[in-house]
Amino acid sequence: MASLQELIWELEENLRQNPNAEIGEILTRSQIDFNDWVRYAFVRESKGCNRNLIFDEPDLFRLTLSVWRPKTQNDMHDHGQSKCYFKVLRGILEENHYHGDGHIANMEYRQGEVCSIVDIGTCHQMLNNMDAFSVSLHVYIPPFDSCNTYAEPGGAAIPVTPSFISRYGFAVDRESRRLFDV
Repeated sequence: MASLQELIWELEENLRQNPNAEIGEILTRSQIDFNDWVRYAFVRESKGCNRNLIFDEPDLFRLTLSVWRPKTQNDMHDHGQSKCYFKVLRGILEENHYHGDGHIANMEYRQGEVCSIVDIGTCHQMLNNMDAFSVSLHVYIPPFDSCNTYAEPGGAAIPVTPSFISRYGFAVDRESRRLFDV
């Protein structure tokens, strides 16, 4: 599979036939070219993790592109009742998984690697410790409009509504700018 549009078609076809389709395998096979994802890569000076909406099929899945500023991280969070799959398209990302038993698993993902969080209720935190931007592609099944953040593992849940700084390749406000000139 060679393009972002082909990935969307394959995800849509597979998930319509089987809501438990092997999405990690589909993402692993995908070869998304820089020129295909760059038009969705927006950033804001004030944000460490910049979420960009690429595709949204209500009740089926949502595809987003996250642009991570150098030396930043997001808050510890869950994904509501959604499964999450992501692929690193540029750079290196670190992830901390926080399990209910207090165990913390630390992983590192390099360009081309795929991860999944399919245990509902698992929370995690992503970090870009590089001196350059990192970019990741995320699939959420089903889409979610609210989730929880946590100040500490096992701490009180703080409900949040995640936002996007671009939708379908267009900035949502004047503070958002493209990461690269295209």
